[in-house]
Amino acid sequence: MEICLLCKQQFAEKRGLKEHYHKKQACVPQKRVLELYKSLHKLIQYKKELGYSEHQNKDEIDVIFNTIESTISGVELNPIYSKLNDFGKETHKNINEVFSKVERAGDNAFKVYIRNMYCDRKSPENRTIKVTSMSGIYCKVFQDDEWELECYEEVMLRIAKGFWDMMGVSENDDIQDYLEFIYEVVKKKDSKAIKKYISYCKKSILPFFYNETKRDKEFSYLVHNKKKKKAIRKKG
Repeated sequence: MEICLLCKQQFAEKRGLKEHYHKKQACVPQKRVLELYKSLHKLIQYKKELGYSEHQNKDEIDVIFNTIESTISGVELNPIYSKLNDFGKETHKNINEVFSKVERAGDNAFKVYIRNMYCDRKSPENRTIKVTSMSGIYCKVFQDDEWELECYEEVMLRIAKGFWDMMGVSENDDIQDYLEFIYEVVKKKDSKAIKKYISYCKKSILPFFYNETKRDKEFSYLVHNKKKKKAIRKKG
């Protein structure tokens, strides 16, 4: 199932989603993003004329400016309709449902947790992690309204803590073995357990985040490419 990040329309196949992005005025929020591009220059000029030393809303205007600029630039995806949460402060409207899904997942509990808390396309405000390389030691996390580089292993350890904070109270027998393992990682900080956990993340979780990041980039490219073609037609 593919979902438009802007209007949340669902498509059975990836081809349908691509056609949706390319079709003129198919996605009303997408049209709004393209319209914002026309206003970007005016916004830049307005920002310069504000005189930040006397303006009390500098931070707010910076957030709006960066959100618009990053959304339409094709470099970073930050949907207009949803401000990204800071990494580590992800929320979910149906947290009890997520809890139940993870409990029922058994050996795949951690993967299900990742998928629902960080990669759920119905909650794009939680897409706070970007992995752009399978061989590097860093990834990007969203913090204080910008993307910051952090050590991948440290990020995975913080996710393990989030998993424990949510699921540590579970009494479901299907995930008790895994909870004991995470307890060794998070609470006891056992070196062998941590090494095993990091190895697992690099093998099974890193590729998942990498593929999700590629999908986001593809969406950004489609919006950016449509804007570029429109500019070329005007010049012609």
